[in-house]
Amino acid sequence: MIGKLVKGNNFAKCLNYVLNKEGAKLIGGNMAGENSSELSGEFRIWHSLNHRVTKPVCHISLSLPTSEHLDDRTWCEIAQRYLTAMGFTRNQYIVARHTDTAHDHVHIVASRVRLDGTCVKDSWDYQRTQQVLSGLEASYNLTPTISDTERRAPTTGQMRRYRKEQLDYESGKRSQPAQLPAIRQLQQIIDENTSNCPTLTQLVLRLQQSGVTVRPAITANNQVVGISFGLDSVYFPGNKLGKAYSLPGLQKYRGVEWDCTTQSLIPNSKPLVDQNNPVQQQFTQIVAPIAAKMLCLLSTTKHRGDIYTVYWQKQEETRVLVLERNADGVQLMKAKDSSKLELETGQWIQVEKSRLTTADVEQFMLISRAIQNSKYSLRKTSISK
Repeated sequence: MIGKLVKGNNFAKCLNYVLNKEGAKLIGGNMAGENSSELSGEFRIWHSLNHRVTKPVCHISLSLPTSEHLDDRTWCEIAQRYLTAMGFTRNQYIVARHTDTAHDHVHIVASRVRLDGTCVKDSWDYQRTQQVLSGLEASYNLTPTISDTERRAPTTGQMRRYRKEQLDYESGKRSQPAQLPAIRQLQQIIDENTSNCPTLTQLVLRLQQSGVTVRPAITANNQVVGISFGLDSVYFPGNKLGKAYSLPGLQKYRGVEWDCTTQSLIPNSKPLVDQNNPVQQQFTQIVAPIAAKMLCLLSTTKHRGDIYTVYWQKQEETRVLVLERNADGVQLMKAKDSSKLELETGQWIQVEKSRLTTADVEQFMLISRAIQNSKYSLRKTSISK
């Protein structure tokens, strides 16, 4: 569970954002009001008990991975237990549910001024939030979030900018919601896509579909020794995101399955042609489904671009996908899908030894991002000009 906490000074603007968004639903709390106007009036009355509190608004959002979902009653229980653990013992609060993203999530708006006029302390509230949520995850059998000891935090300046932009959005000064720093976005995307312990190949494909570029670090003797992640042209080595995001960390902390000494990146799959080169196995698993999907979207069985030519070739009773480099005519890949063309999740088998390079893989990752972006014409990519 991911928790975000922002403090502010305007209940009306915060409530307008939380309650008036399309699909928003008030599901709990301890207040009588039923809309933003009535509730902001109640909050202001109790704020008058202590005008020295300049930021009486506490806005918390709690979000689950896309694979998990809770009912309204359970969300209200979690919200109440979270607030109590954070020191909101005699405070007004409401809980609202949003449906604007794929993640099941709620928003809590609470007054930091208690009913006796005292104020809830906010020292170390971010760290305390992580500790409280960790306990709630265990209590409700939810997927645990990577701890801050296993992932790096954005800088203080980045988080201050994010909070300011989010407050501007909630107050109407900004038309778009604030974007988390790239490092936090990458961490969240990777967390979501590793919740069910995928293989490394499956993870790479999922990240591509989420707009993340993955770059393996390869030694001169073709050994994969690291991994980097990129979002909107900003790249981070895995260990810079935190020890849980390095190649060994993904296996240790997130259960990602990969053994470079075996014949395949996916367990229980058929042996590949080049049994001594796990790098080419991995590259084929990344490039082949992207090339196949591109041909499908272009409604053709063969396409020649500036750099590559890709086409389906009939071989015995099955189709084989072939990739060639235009400059010298070298065949870079010849592979078939053993799962009957389940393009995004199938196990691709090398029919002949692949000769893909890191540059080829990066190019096809860019093509994958273009395929996912409906506003971006596939024919703008180097393979499709």
